[in-house]
Amino acid sequence: MYLLIKTGINPQMNSVNTRYDLFSDNYNNLGADYYLPYYLSVFLVSSDIRIPFFQDQGFVLGIYHEPHILTFMLFPALFLSLYYIKKNKYIIVTLLVFLLILLLAGSTTNILAVLLCVIFYLIHNMFFINKKTFLKNFAIIILILTGSFFIYSLLNIDDLFFIFAKLGSGSMDYTQATLEFAVTPKTLIGSSFFNLSYLDRSSFTVTGNRDIGYINFVVNIVFLLICGYYMLRLFLSKNPYKMAVFLFAAYFFIHSTKVAMVSYSLTMLMFVIFLMSRVAKLNDEQCIECHYV
Repeated sequence: MYLLIKTGINPQMNSVNTRYDLFSDNYNNLGADYYLPYYLSVFLVSSDIRIPFFQDQGFVLGIYHEPHILTFMLFPALFLSLYYIKKNKYIIVTLLVFLLILLLAGSTTNILAVLLCVIFYLIHNMFFINKKTFLKNFAIIILILTGSFFIYSLLNIDDLFFIFAKLGSGSMDYTQATLEFAVTPKTLIGSSFFNLSYLDRSSFTVTGNRDIGYINFVVNIVFLLICGYYMLRLFLSKNPYKMAVFLFAAYFFIHSTKVAMVSYSLTMLMFVIFLMSRVAKLNDEQCIECHYV
């Protein structure tokens, strides 16, 4: 769909604004405009262009309704894919495809989550593998910082601030509001947290008398502590398969801060919990067998 748009195809055809509830809510409350051109991909027309060239006319979203949801559901697969793919040419193709998705979405949460996962990976290699790896990864970090400074010096400062402003527009307020709801119980039982109706979609603030409730708040904290325990076990292992699963789960939970408690309504969460807890209990020999499944 992206290539067709760049060749001059008009993506604003086959409107689906009111055809599905998933789109109609954003259409009615946020002024979003959805199309499904040639039934290839959902296309969102928006004035909030975040990264020029990749979103000049709007956002290519695949089967999803928001840019950050596109990356939320796809990017955990990147880390498992990189583990299973052994040929360098396929690794390069995979990285380029996910880089394109990152640029098409322009999601601040996605970019931050990927950078944090890269940092986790480098720290793991530096402290849990060997000294040679430590020096190598330290050099990579220095190279990244130097390269970032060099690129920064070449770019026009006003253009750079414009891009960052577009990337962060509304995202920080949205995330802050969802987290605020999750950590500020007011009553014992609370109200439903399986949707985002507690948010004022125009100002991204918590509205009304709705709250998470002390019972749900405590259960949520216990759940996160258990997940943190299994993730720590994966992180401290020297097994590459366990590290791949750690990064898979880490990305999911980092990006989950965007939707907070709504994550409990996702079947994807069940898969993350199953894979993370199951792999954490495997020994190295069993992990080797997993590679051939």
